[in-house]
Amino acid sequence: MKTILFVLLIVCAAISFAADFRINNETGVSIWYIYISKSTDEYWGDDWLGESEMLSNGSSKTYNLNTYDTWDILLIDENENTYSLSTTVHPSGFAWTVTPQSMD
Repeated sequence: MKTILFVLLIVCAAISFAADFRINNETGVSIWYIYISKSTDEYWGDDWLGESEMLSNGSSKTYNLNTYDTWDILLIDENENTYSLSTTVHPSGFAWTVTPQSMD
């Protein structure tokens, strides 16, 4: 019984340290690649959209990230323009509305 309670406590603690991060695409073009990594990571890793998905203009995508970590976000649109942001995600969550002015 104590083991089950301990496991539930750990699961609840892990859930409480996660928050939603939403990307709103208002660039006027489709975003083809989304890379998200902790700022301490050396490499970007895989594209979070996957091979067959894109983020069309006017749409949004939500990811669940650990809170209080600093995250680097890199977006690449259909014209190979890049948009980047480094932010700390708090428990209340965070939304990034990406516009043409956000372009690197």
